[in-house]
Amino acid sequence: MAAYNPADIFRKKSGSSLSSAPDSFRSPGVTANPFAKNLAPTGPRPSAPAPAPVSYGNPGGGGPGGGATAAPVAPAAPQMSFDDFVAKDFGYTQTKNENSRRLQDYDAETLRSQQETEAEQEMRRAALDETLTTMGGDWANDAANRGVLRSGLYLQGQDQVDQQGVEGNQDIDQLLTNLISQRQGGRVQQEATNRGALNDVLSQLSQKFNSGLAIS
Repeated sequence: MAAYNPADIFRKKSGSSLSSAPDSFRSPGVTANPFAKNLAPTGPRPSAPAPAPVSYGNPGGGGPGGGATAAPVAPAAPQMSFDDFVAKDFGYTQTKNENSRRLQDYDAETLRSQQETEAEQEMRRAALDETLTTMGGDWANDAANRGVLRSGLYLQGQDQVDQQGVEGNQDIDQLLTNLISQRQGGRVQQEATNRGALNDVLSQLSQKFNSGLAIS
């Protein structure tokens, strides 16, 4: 006796082959994991494209290809300072040189005068010493002839000779003192004159600098 097979009953009722099983008997398909993350592919991100150069339309071109790329703007030149402005002026440099020359000429001239005065002093002192020596000798001889060489009268006469020598030397010293005072005062005046001339040039240059005029 043949074995019982439940599939025979199904085959008889449906008249279909076992190769065509009902949908309820089919194995469900494999589904994706609902807990899996949708990860993006890893790797370096593409960089943004460089901006296109700015172009301006050509008024005479008339077409899209008539534009020209804008040239880079040059940086502004640094502004010249007033000191640099003055240093480049020929008139200022010339005035400074003239002031220096005038002061050197004054120093040389007054130094020569001082040297001449010092030489004159030496001659006057020599002449004064000779005069005082002669006066002292004459007075001593006169006192000896009169027999008063050891008296107070002789000493009084000698004091007069000495006093004349002191006064004579003071006069000689005053020659150089006066010259040195004049020399110093004249130099101060010359320096003031030089400053005035230089200030006049600086005043003119200041006006030019403020008005933006170029060096002439």
